[in-house]
Amino acid sequence: MLRAIVVFTAAAALTMALVAKLVRAGAPYFERPSTIIDHVAPADDPVRTLPSLLPPIASVIPPRATVACFMPVDGKLHDDYCSLAATAYLLRQRVTPIDDAEWVVAVRNRFDDPKFELVAVYPEGRLYKRRR
Repeated sequence: MLRAIVVFTAAAALTMALVAKLVRAGAPYFERPSTIIDHVAPADDPVRTLPSLLPPIASVIPPRATVACFMPVDGKLHDDYCSLAATAYLLRQRVTPIDDAEWVVAVRNRFDDPKFELVAVYPEGRLYKRRR
C-alpha cells in the first residue's frame, strides 16, 4: 500500500512538472510545431524565431561574408546566444562578433548603429549591412 502511494505521488509530481514546463514554453501545446525549437524554448526566447528568419536571409548574404546575429535591446548590441544558433543556419557565411561583421541580423528589434544601414525587413527581424 505504501509503495502505491509513493508511485502515485511521484507520478502526480512529474505530471505537474510537465504541465508547468508546457505553460512556460507557451502555446501551442499539442499542435505540430512549425519549427524544431517551438516546443523546446520559451515563447519569448529570441532563438525561437531563428528557424523562420535565417533561411531567407541566408540567400541574401553572399557566401563567405561575416555575419553577427543577436536580439538588440533598446537599439543597442546585446550579448545573447543567437549567434550560436545562427551558425547552424548560415553554413556558407561566417558568424562572428559585431566588430568583424559585414552584415548584422537583428532578431525582432531594430538595431541603431550609424556604421550599418538597413537592407531588408522581415516579420521576425531585420538585416543590416556595414556602410562603406
